[in-house]
Amino acid sequence: MHLFIDSPDAIAARRRASGSAVPGRGLFDMAPRRFPAADGAAAGRASHDRPPERRCSADADYSIAQESYQEGMAFDRRRHRRRRIAAALRAVALILAIPLLIVAVFLAAYAFTCIMDGATFEELGQLMLDLIDEVAATANSLAG
Repeated sequence: MHLFIDSPDAIAARRRASGSAVPGRGLFDMAPRRFPAADGAAAGRASHDRPPERRCSADADYSIAQESYQEGMAFDRRRHRRRRIAAALRAVALILAIPLLIVAVFLAAYAFTCIMDGATFEELGQLMLDLIDEVAATANSLAG
């Protein structure tokens, strides 16, 4: 059973169906592109390889392409800046939210423990105020 092995007949039939008459060229293969040389000496040697180009339309196309490139780069810079700011804000939010979450879990556990010991809601309120006063007194003693 040859599921993934093509026979030469199948390859030729696929080429005929895709319209590619050149062997080794599939439907999505591209012809090799020639790029202009970077320096003037090499450009003189390579000028016979490419057809002559019309200078006036090429300048207009280049300016439109350059303008769209600059707009794309400006968009990328703004997007990168927004992402950096968002990442910094997320880091600050995590730095602030984690200790607050720990305090909230501690207060909830303390309140649940007091309720399990039989405290009423008035007693629970008084115990929470006492806890806050104790924390404030401890913070004042450490600070001064």
